[in-house]
Amino acid sequence: MSRTRLRKVALLLALAGASALAGAVPVLVATLGSSKASIAFDGKQEIVSVGDTAHGFKLVSVGSDSVVVETNGQRKTISMGQGVYGGAGSDSGSSKITLHSMGGHFFVEVGNDTASMTGLIDTGATTLALSYSQAIRLGVKIDKFTPTVTVGTAQGMIRAWRVAVPMVKVGGIVLYNVDATVNPGNFPAEPLVGMTVLSRFSMQRNGDYMTLTKRF
Repeated sequence: MSRTRLRKVALLLALAGASALAGAVPVLVATLGSSKASIAFDGKQEIVSVGDTAHGFKLVSVGSDSVVVETNGQRKTISMGQGVYGGAGSDSGSSKITLHSMGGHFFVEVGNDTASMTGLIDTGATTLALSYSQAIRLGVKIDKFTPTVTVGTAQGMIRAWRVAVPMVKVGGIVLYNVDATVNPGNFPAEPLVGMTVLSRFSMQRNGDYMTLTKRF
């Protein structure tokens, strides 16, 4: 395990015990090989094996930095530091996600049916901001006719492509035709989840937790 991941796991272990929300909200703390995971339910960690059920969530599979759980007959992917609502307390099996702060930042899984990346919640970003390779993984097609726009980044003002991502999953929640900007090269290092995504959710902050509930 890399030093970076060790720091993330250590931080998650500390944060998982620091806060709790009403209802059993599973937050992935660490993956333990390919058959077990450490999951925090309301801040209390439990080791769950594939096939076992805890607090209404069945652990289906374990990846390197995410797990698949099943609740109410629906399967959901939870990335490291991310949680999901489920059970009777949720409005819908796939309309609400709960994120756990990592070093003061919130991260969420961004992907589609074939790709998955970890994105950073950025309320200061106007759009979903992607690097060229991230956009290609999300099915965006860019050619000489793709319009461009000037955007401000940490690297200064640059020209970026203005596109619409046909379909993107944010924390497992499907969104269609999401406006995005695509920067040339490898910046940003991770997708920046800006307001063209976040405006489709209601956002609620509770200590180290952020709840996103899909509006439309």
